Amino acid sequence: MLVPMILQKISEALSSTIRCLLGSILLFSCALMFVNVVLRYCFTTPIYWVDELARYLMIWMIFLGAGELAGKQGHISISLIKNVLGPQQKAVLGILVNIICTLFCLILTYYSIEHTIRIKTAHQVTASMGIPMWLTYLAIPCGSLLMAIRYFCELFVRVEKRG
Repeated sequence: MLVPMILQKISEALSSTIRCLLGSILLFSCALMFVNVVLRYCFTTPIYWVDELARYLMIWMIFLGAGELAGKQGHISISLIKNVLGPQQKAVLGILVNIICTLFCLILTYYSIEHTIRIKTAHQVTASMGIPMWLTYLAIPCGSLLMAIRYFCELFVRVEKRG
């Protein structure tokens, strides 16, 4: 009884932190793009690295947002199977789905960390800004680990409800 409650608190803390971070990134990205458009069309002097930064911020938003959606069970699912199952089978299916998703996200985290390390050791940098490319690739392990944590927390909640 105590473990699911602790996991629920962790999940809620992660959720509020991620939502705040996502909102900040979105606001910053939109403001930066707006300023660049004004500079480009009014003064014909755009900031050359803004588009690249906005692209990389979008990548971070996608992977962090995927982690947030995992906690809310907001990812796309096929409800056809769920609609024909009874309450007991739905509960078992939910647990099975959370186990599979947790394992998949952990595997994705592992391999994306390996890939990010390869990018880091290759010393790749972005074209315009010259920042290390591994910082962009780091969004994949961060997002997939966040999804794994959220699915794992949801798994405990589902098991607790069933038991």
